[in-house]
Amino acid sequence: MTLKLKTIFVPGFIFLVFLFTPLFTRAAEIDFNIDPSYDYIGRNKVTAFLQQIGVNAYFYVESEYYQNLDDNGKKEFAEQTRNLSSEFDENIYPRLRELFGEEWKPGIDKDPMITILLARIKGDSGGYFNSGDEYPKIQVQDSNEREMIYLNVNQIKSPLIKGFLAHEFTHLITFNQKDKLRGVSEEIWLNEARAEAAISFLGYDKEYQGSNLQRRVKAFLSKTTDPLQLNQSLFSIHPGPLRVWIAG
Repeated sequence: MTLKLKTIFVPGFIFLVFLFTPLFTRAAEIDFNIDPSYDYIGRNKVTAFLQQIGVNAYFYVESEYYQNLDDNGKKEFAEQTRNLSSEFDENIYPRLRELFGEEWKPGIDKDPMITILLARIKGDSGGYFNSGDEYPKIQVQDSNEREMIYLNVNQIKSPLIKGFLAHEFTHLITFNQKDKLRGVSEEIWLNEARAEAAISFLGYDKEYQGSNLQRRVKAFLSKTTDPLQLNQSLFSIHPGPLRVWIAG
């Protein structure tokens, strides 16, 4: 009798795991809305597949980019993505949440995992955060309706990629702590300053040569009349909720 009960229970348990685990609710390849002002050829949509699943984030990769890699390139890319996922889970995610607070969790999509999209972004931009993804499509038509970060896939080999991810994750936290929980529309310069401080806090600027800090100093010195290095393309106000694109 006991054996029969176990035989019945185990398949039922497995069924429940498949039914409720967020992993199995995600399509292997899906379309994402993206910001054409940052995309390398001005696209507003990109198809991506699920490359890596970490403890706290899904890593999606632009399918067309990946398909153009040779076999060795694909192996190298998979290793780099795994390393970035581990860095996020072991360092970026816990330490920045302890410092700044939590992101919206489980969030608009009722999934505790964050979505990180690696796609081709123009220039040497590290990535961006679009607060519109935190709203339903009825309010923001091109919302991806998830807690989401966009990273430049062309930076995957750069040691700066960890800092870019930390920067954008800080924006994600700020949205929850300021906009959602407290109804505060923060000034962009302060939002950016916090995200830059996060990179140094994590120790990514410890070696100044080649660091993100050095990169920012060079940008400032090239245009000292604009101390915040801001541009109107970084943000846009739409009817309904305030939507802000913040670049890394």
